[in-house]
Amino acid sequence: MKETTAESTIQLKPNHSYGIDLLKFLALLLIFNSHIDIAYGSYRALATGGAIGDVLFFFCSGFTLFLRPKNSISEFPNWYKKRISRIFPSVFAVAIIRCLFFDTHDDIITIIISWNDWFIPCIMMYYVIIYIIGVYARQYITHIIIGISVIGAVYFAIESQNIPYNMYGNTYLKWILFFNFMLMGAKMGICFPKKTESLTKLLIQAFAALVLYYVFYFIGQRSTSDLRYIQFISYIPLFILVQRLFMIGEHPKAQAVFMRKRVFPFIAFIGGLCLEVYLVQYYLITDRLNHLFPLNILLIFAAVVITAYFARCLARIIRQTFQTEPYNWREVVKMY
Repeated sequence: MKETTAESTIQLKPNHSYGIDLLKFLALLLIFNSHIDIAYGSYRALATGGAIGDVLFFFCSGFTLFLRPKNSISEFPNWYKKRISRIFPSVFAVAIIRCLFFDTHDDIITIIISWNDWFIPCIMMYYVIIYIIGVYARQYITHIIIGISVIGAVYFAIESQNIPYNMYGNTYLKWILFFNFMLMGAKMGICFPKKTESLTKLLIQAFAALVLYYVFYFIGQRSTSDLRYIQFISYIPLFILVQRLFMIGEHPKAQAVFMRKRVFPFIAFIGGLCLEVYLVQYYLITDRLNHLFPLNILLIFAAVVITAYFARCLARIIRQTFQTEPYNWREVVKMY
């Protein structure tokens, strides 16, 4: 690639979506930010964006999974085995780190089956469903998204009777609706690459969708009347926001900014740690450094990223231990 500035850009790989790399980076930042509320002290309202980060991650998963077609249900066991080999070495690595450094001791059944959180069992279930869709209903993804949205609306109408109600919080409704973002990512993966639109237009649309998402969400969540149904409408601008962010990440003008050699390695490194950061962050977030605010946020983030990288290296060692090939230490410590 010909250099156009003093700082050269990354050599682009064919058929690789660098917009997905950017979305993973944003997903990690937003998920981390939403869980660090105690470190914000009096500014806890700034600890937001978790739902956006979650759906960005699911979108990226759906996108990458559908870049390659699913031809037969008989291939599912080996396909699912690859998903397990990506997810669970990290789960085991974090369990070891927790045991050694955070005095948290879980039995193997708890680690494998319970996972003490919603995210891992949710995505493992999603993998099963999306593979079946990929084999038998690939051409009906839009219809499935509409159907799931209707089911979600009915579920919301019943469940939201318990006030206050947060549809993106501790509820199975998000298990239903978040799958649509994986399906949207799958549909975009099928259509990739897509015709480029105006970057200015995409940025305006993304900002408008972000504002509407928060307006509908906060009005609906804080209402005790029929206005609570407005919260469900926030799902629509959230859907638009994710799509527009992906299109922004794929835009040549945007890539000219974040694809620089001094920028992209950082984005790719951080984004690649999304799973490990999600698993380790809870044990490092503290309010003991609040007197340093806002520097404490950066310090905690650095500690989380370093620990997550260590967990990923350990996960790669665990994965390679159960393979017949010799250890590939370069692969173990590879940054991205």
